[in-house]
Amino acid sequence: MSIRPLFITIISILSLFLAILEFWIAYMVISSGSIVSMSFQFIPFSESLGGISYIISGLILIAFGIGLWKGKNWARFGLIIFLVLQLLFLLVVGVFAAGIYVLIEFLPRVLVYGLIIWYLGFSQNVKEFFNQD
Repeated sequence: MSIRPLFITIISILSLFLAILEFWIAYMVISSGSIVSMSFQFIPFSESLGGISYIISGLILIAFGIGLWKGKNWARFGLIIFLVLQLLFLLVVGVFAAGIYVLIEFLPRVLVYGLIIWYLGFSQNVKEFFNQD
């Protein structure tokens, strides 16, 4: 097995860090309900649904982080799909909640997600690392 590329190590650690952040947000949403209640007032039990979605997202990020660390190709493709879905979600939310807050929060995320998608999908050393047996 060849040496793991530095950015794969960084992305896998970042995935694990983001999973911890997702769990913290889930706790905050479930305990206060304020974040989700403001956005989805018309959905019953939106606090619980929002918290559960953050927990599921955190679990997915843990799986991808560990998979990337171990050089699993499914984690590479899974993270690409997960980030594309995140970008689509950001686009939809950005259209409906346009404002300065959206630009300040979403623009860096869109740039980082886009760079990670490009790196995982098109970098030759990444392809070589994940396609070795």
